[in-house]
Amino acid sequence: MNIGTATRSFYNDPHCGDQYGWWENDERITLCLADGLGHGIEAEKAAKAAIDYISRNLCEPLPQIFSRCDKAIRHTRGVAMSIAIIDKNNSTLTHGGIGNVSVMVKGRKKTKLSSDWGIIGGGYRKLHTNTVDLAHDDLVLMWTDGISEHLDISGYEEFLCRNVQKLANRILEDHAKVTDDATIVIYQKR
Repeated sequence: MNIGTATRSFYNDPHCGDQYGWWENDERITLCLADGLGHGIEAEKAAKAAIDYISRNLCEPLPQIFSRCDKAIRHTRGVAMSIAIIDKNNSTLTHGGIGNVSVMVKGRKKTKLSSDWGIIGGGYRKLHTNTVDLAHDDLVLMWTDGISEHLDISGYEEFLCRNVQKLANRILEDHAKVTDDATIVIYQKR
């Protein structure tokens, strides 16, 4: 699987409130990024609880994953979270998100996928899902609010976009805010 990740905690704290996970089987790839509210150990606990819940419930439909995770992590301070499910057979990506974790598909065109208002572990009203087609070499970028919501990667050279780990490192270096935890996850369809 062609994935790159880069993370930096707020003021190099040993605990980071941004956590991610990805899982693959014969039919699909699931990417998840959770941003615990605030910083430090309590934010990290919330994000890890969300990722742990997702890892144990990958076969559920997105609406159930979100609603049950919301209940499962009520004991934490909560998270903003996005999940992207890539259907290998149909070359599609289905996304759902609550809170301010940004998701974009970049290929021949750029598609920003929206998230709904709320906090997982603190309640939300609705979850809307989006499904988009994925073409060969398309990039799926997921990032927390420690990186500008209006991230633009059009200025990066083509060779850098073919190495997703180097691209993730460079985006973090160029665009991470010093006032927050920051994480980016990049998947490239091959």
